Amino acid sequence: MSDRKVKVGVIGVGKLGGRHLYHLLRIPEAEVIGIFDTSENVKEKYKREGIRVFDKAEELLDNVEAVIISSPTHTHYDYAIKAIKKHVHLFIEKPMAETLDQAREMAALAEEAGVKTHVGYVERFNPAFTTAKRIIEMPLYIQTQRLAPFTSRGTDVSVVLDLMTHDIDLILSLTPGSIMNVHATGMSVVTSQPDIVSAYLEFDNGLVAYMSVSRFAIRKKRRFHIYQRDGLINIDLGRRRVKLISPLKQDDLATSFVDKEVLDIGEGKLAYTYTLKINNQDAIRSELRHFLNCIINNEEPLIPLSHGYKVLQVAHQILDSVYRYIRRMGMQNKPII
Repeated sequence: MSDRKVKVGVIGVGKLGGRHLYHLLRIPEAEVIGIFDTSENVKEKYKREGIRVFDKAEELLDNVEAVIISSPTHTHYDYAIKAIKKHVHLFIEKPMAETLDQAREMAALAEEAGVKTHVGYVERFNPAFTTAKRIIEMPLYIQTQRLAPFTSRGTDVSVVLDLMTHDIDLILSLTPGSIMNVHATGMSVVTSQPDIVSAYLEFDNGLVAYMSVSRFAIRKKRRFHIYQRDGLINIDLGRRRVKLISPLKQDDLATSFVDKEVLDIGEGKLAYTYTLKINNQDAIRSELRHFLNCIINNEEPLIPLSHGYKVLQVAHQILDSVYRYIRRMGMQNKPII
């Protein structure tokens, strides 16, 4: 095991950036050099905690090997381009950019510069998803539901870019197929952007995905259902639970499940429900360690900017369909509350 530490800084230390900083200070692969933020309150807070606060983002970038960008979305492009031009490895929160043109340019420049890049789709490191992925083979139908109570965070973009891109990323990671049809509906509830969206995706390999997302719900819910030939996989990303319901006995799961039930589904048929063991590691910490170890070991991060661009392409296809629906319904994209 290498003792090398990566000199890293954080740009944008709000709620999410603060969580990144918290974990970086406790990760053996990280040497935290300092932070940059435009808020005077944030600066004073971290100065009191003994964290070096840089007056300019450029000064921070001149002193680090890698940077975590968790500032508001509209600032991502400028900070990312500055980091890439200085050959600083880049971890950037989602959505990676405001526009597809920005995202395309960022990905191309990063590849040309040879820097490591990673987009913060943290659900890829959710222990429930990483556990389920071991038994996912060839999804035929995927159904996702992502609900959240309203907060002011993330409302500078639509719910598609704020929340649904997590599920787009997970779906794209599970299939080699290409999307051939997108249909979506949605509406604004409290912001000028779509706050509730349902989307239907068809892939050229036969996979169908149906996604539902809302940022004006009573309670949080993050569920992912995968139907494949040998059964149904239910993933509760929020509660970190995975169940496999299959008509076949899964003897190879004997050491991997914590509970097993036998269901009578009629006509003399049985189904077996397996509740899988979950390793409850922190997803953000796992994601940061993955990024830093890719730098140390010269490996490709799991979610580079090139993949983040593909996720944004799908997100914008969904948004285009939503706006067509809004115009057709005469809703004029005005909030109903």
